[in-house]
Amino acid sequence: IGLCTRNNIRSGRPPLEGCGDFDVWSDTGWFNSTFSKAKMKRKQYEQNHKIETPFNADDENSSLERLEEKSARAWTTLDDRIACYFPLIEGLPDFYRWYPNATIVLISRDTESWLRSVYTYRDGIIAEMWKRCFTGEHTLNLTTLEGLREFHKHHKQMIRNFVDSHPSLKYIEAELESEDIASQLEDKTG
Repeated sequence: IGLCTRNNIRSGRPPLEGCGDFDVWSDTGWFNSTFSKAKMKRKQYEQNHKIETPFNADDENSSLERLEEKSARAWTTLDDRIACYFPLIEGLPDFYRWYPNATIVLISRDTESWLRSVYTYRDGIIAEMWKRCFTGEHTLNLTTLEGLREFHKHHKQMIRNFVDSHPSLKYIEAELESEDIASQLEDKTG
């Protein structure tokens, strides 16, 4: 859906037009085909150099600095810059233009838990892709662990500020790691 919404917005059409029969517009980010090429390059590099995938069960207890280092090493074959699009980073004004009475649901999580997730999911590909997507286009430096930490805090506040300045939008926020997230969402959505 990410590529479809990006193309629609660039063409001045409603974000979800022709993207399927959906009632939800989520942060379905999109990366160009570099992602697939990088995976193939990495696999070939690992085979040629007899390197095993660097992430394992022990990473659950590793420091974030160690995970960042392993992620960077794992994706050394990734191109420095890639094309990408994330609706909740780049598309909120367009979303509002077409859906001014929509509901925005932000499922948030603790910054350190989020960082651990982006550095352990699929060998840290999320962190590495973001580093290449937003370098030079964002006011925060996403090429460092501290930059990603600040980005996470900034992003949540940016969404809250956007909703505050657009009162026709309904806003729901729930904590992902809360034991009662399901009942929180049920209470807020009916």
